[in-house]
Amino acid sequence: MAFWSLVVLGFPFLHWVASLTGIKSIVFNTAQFIFFLAWSVCGFAWVCMGTMVNDASPSAEALSLINGISQISIVLPQAISPALANSLFAVSVDKHLLGGNLVWVLLFVFRSVLIKADWIACLAFLHSLTLREHEDDWRTKQQDEHDD
Repeated sequence: MAFWSLVVLGFPFLHWVASLTGIKSIVFNTAQFIFFLAWSVCGFAWVCMGTMVNDASPSAEALSLINGISQISIVLPQAISPALANSLFAVSVDKHLLGGNLVWVLLFVFRSVLIKADWIACLAFLHSLTLREHEDDWRTKQQDEHDD
């Protein structure tokens, strides 16, 4: 997730490269390819997060609650962010704040503040490497009861 900070920096970088070399140059196409490659790699984080949330559920009853909270924490910012970012972008360009790049500076600063949470997630990942297979898995019990 910390890699998203670099993706946010890709927007003004692509604008800068396009203004110097044009949008049909090899340099711009290479920069754009690297940008979309980084964007795609970052997209895997959402899929992995959903899988980790489902595996973290201690019981069938808790699965729906944990999954619901996880989905709200993902979808709510995705629903609000476009309106806020578009408005900020329009004001930034219209008023020529920081050369029209204020939106990118603020998004990078906001994302950098969240890096602390990403370090906690990295520590959680390291802890997850020490986990062992459950001896008493609620999914297996449900399957056994269903088979009987």
